[in-house]
Amino acid sequence: MVLQESPGIPARTVSETPTVLVCTLLPRFFLNVMDWEEVLKSSDDGIGKDRGFQGVARQWTFLNNHAHVLLCLARDPDMLLREVARLVGITERATQKIVKDLVESRVLLRYKEGRCNRYRINLDHPLRHPLESSRTVGELLTMLLTEEELTRARSPDGKD
Repeated sequence: MVLQESPGIPARTVSETPTVLVCTLLPRFFLNVMDWEEVLKSSDDGIGKDRGFQGVARQWTFLNNHAHVLLCLARDPDMLLREVARLVGITERATQKIVKDLVESRVLLRYKEGRCNRYRINLDHPLRHPLESSRTVGELLTMLLTEEELTRARSPDGKD
């Protein structure tokens, strides 16, 4: 595997670059020594497989993390963000940022119940991308939720 050349740093192959040197040359990729060694061990070609949050080989999906977070909160409006993060396979901080994005775009409504946050989904909100802007969040969730979950998502208090 050849590392791409960066300004002021010549390109090298992995075989001629010590692990520690690679880690200091590539800080923007957030590789530490253990991660880099794991990448080298995990594949015959030296490139390695992308590993997800729970150590499972990550593969692309049709839905992004925003949709996954929304789906979790549609299924259970009381779910803790820590649990959402675990189910989606991302960090709790990334989950908080996604929820912030969804609240700011008015797809998700956050309200307090005692000391807890509860979430309600604006099912009539149009999808954001121009290719799907004629469809709503509710139509997307209709494909992914059971009838019971959809009824709960539609209910103002998140209960059946």
